[in-house]
Amino acid sequence: MLIKQSWKLIADTIDLITYETSLNGLAVRIEARKREDNSWIIFKTYLDQKYVGFTEEYNAKTRNEAKHIIAVLQKEKILTKDEIDNRRLYHAKKAKIHVKRIFKDYNVEKWVFSVNGSDYENTLFIRDGDIIEATIIMPEINRSLEINIINELHAILGLKISDFDLKQEIYYYTTRSDDYIKSKKEGILFGKLEMGFDMMNDE
Repeated sequence: MLIKQSWKLIADTIDLITYETSLNGLAVRIEARKREDNSWIIFKTYLDQKYVGFTEEYNAKTRNEAKHIIAVLQKEKILTKDEIDNRRLYHAKKAKIHVKRIFKDYNVEKWVFSVNGSDYENTLFIRDGDIIEATIIMPEINRSLEINIINELHAILGLKISDFDLKQEIYYYTTRSDDYIKSKKEGILFGKLEMGFDMMNDE
């Protein structure tokens, strides 16, 4: 049964928003801070009396987007200590990738891949052209494995070859059907997985 958490507002200023709650001996803090470029960075941190247990990081372009991310995070299940320890162990692993191709068009390929035995919940789009464009979409839990995952994908799909230019973007999401969050450069919310790919603008 999902327990609805009561979040206490600690700070709400022009450049800082902080909420706190607690469950099962863990204090949980969501904190959003404004950057110098007016974008926002959001942290969800689990703490107990001995150590910082686990921290998740998100990015938003505006204050309104930051507040929306906070609302999404507040609705998520609070992790237990065992779940935090399991995530630590997961993040310590080397990324072992298995890939499946879903479709191939004349210049677009869609792949899905698993990480360390997980479901095939990660997506990769590759668009062929003068510049090869790769878009990777993964759940937030894979953030700390990002470098290992990219290196493995490059090796498996032959993207290490230096005969072409490669443009690469990485996105993270917090749920499978709602609120996909762009993790690089700007913080942009997308409503659906496929829509997120279609809505991106080339730089």
